[in-house]
Amino acid sequence: MLLLDGCFIFMAFKAMRGFKFDLEWPSDQIMLDLLMLENQIPFFVLLQIYDGIGGEQGFRDFTEESLGTFIPYALYCLDQTNMRKDRDPQNLPEPVLHLLHLFHLSLHHARFESTNIARQWMIDFTFRLRTVVPSVAELQDRSAVKFVGISSGSILDITFNNGVMKIPFLELNDGIKTVLHNLIAFEQCYRQIEPRVTTYAEFMNCLINKERDVSLLERRGILVNRLPTREDAASFFSKLSPRANIRLIYLKSLIDNVNAYHNKKRHKWYADLKHKYFYNPWVTISVVTAAVLLILTMIQTCYTALSYYHT
Repeated sequence: MLLLDGCFIFMAFKAMRGFKFDLEWPSDQIMLDLLMLENQIPFFVLLQIYDGIGGEQGFRDFTEESLGTFIPYALYCLDQTNMRKDRDPQNLPEPVLHLLHLFHLSLHHARFESTNIARQWMIDFTFRLRTVVPSVAELQDRSAVKFVGISSGSILDITFNNGVMKIPFLELNDGIKTVLHNLIAFEQCYRQIEPRVTTYAEFMNCLINKERDVSLLERRGILVNRLPTREDAASFFSKLSPRANIRLIYLKSLIDNVNAYHNKKRHKWYADLKHKYFYNPWVTISVVTAAVLLILTMIQTCYTALSYYHT
């Protein structure tokens, strides 16, 4: 039965590249089904089939493609949600459990190393990140944090530096929800797996509380909402892992930096100034004009005083 399932997977991969194959379901839907935790088969079964058809050269002949080895080809086919941005693993750990595990590994480079220092930080965190990280609207209004969308790397590559948070682009749709849900379920089932996707979902859940947060991220090119309403988008991440147990916070240093920046008084003052006086062009022009007139008045006063002193 495993052999039959494995052969079907190979044929489904080939169908993704345009091969005429009688499938009852659309091939992109089949790829999503292959990433469901309950549909996984051992990865060694797929490798045995790969070896059985002649390895790299045989696989190229089978697929009639130049992608070469099985792993890059499989990842190319599986990523129907554009979460990876063409990132392929170079040094896979042993063993790879199944296709979902392979896809999980492709999202971040850290787990490709044979030794991973981050594993030493595997302790349980039972608190909710919602109490730690402010929302997008609060960060923008209270400390003038800027949000920038990026298209490179995987969805996990969030950075924060000098008041600018860069977040990879994400399209909110049912396919993304299915993949994220299964990646989180996989992390919760295997304690030896770094729960980075769980942490990512919790972090995004902190940032997005209301529809205004969604709207702000849409304007910054970070989110595209394909769900029926913005309300659905606002609750997207909270429904993924409402009670997830976070065992490793890969975003810990980023969270600390965000909070330190947010709590500095000068950033709050700058945000208040920007919100009160620079929120629209006409107010900005009025403030600048008033400042220029004030400076000119001061110069004139000084000039008059100096002239009086010399006379």
